[in-house]
Amino acid sequence: MSAFATCDTIRDFNLLALLEQNGLKETTPRLLVLTYIASRKEATSRACLSNALKDQVDRSTLFRLLQTFVMKNILQKVLDANGITSYTILPHHRVGQQQQMHFNCTRCNHLYYLQEHHMPAINLPVGFTKEFCCFITYGICQVCNKC
Repeated sequence: MSAFATCDTIRDFNLLALLEQNGLKETTPRLLVLTYIASRKEATSRACLSNALKDQVDRSTLFRLLQTFVMKNILQKVLDANGITSYTILPHHRVGQQQQMHFNCTRCNHLYYLQEHHMPAINLPVGFTKEFCCFITYGICQVCNKC
């Protein structure tokens, strides 16, 4: 395991149980991908994952894992302002959360996960059932505002 794949991240997100609940075997590539995504405060693109895990997970395996995790509702796809797909752990796998807020910087294109912020209540029409929500705000991040 690499430096980012810490026991704390695996325990905090209960990644081993998450794999088991979804009928997936515990493999090193699966744990590496989930741990990397869970350890970041921003949504993670496939290119970023591929670069970070290039010595441990090949591109085709990474592609298949991401597809599987999305299909099993472990990960959520989030599109940034440029149409690039990034991935985050679905909110119901984060303790006490059923919704996600993101901030997409239009200068540096980082897609931040705002876990400390909460979305306002959304009233749906009769007969609609919310499974989860994702809200993206576009603007300029702290780092780019200092430049």
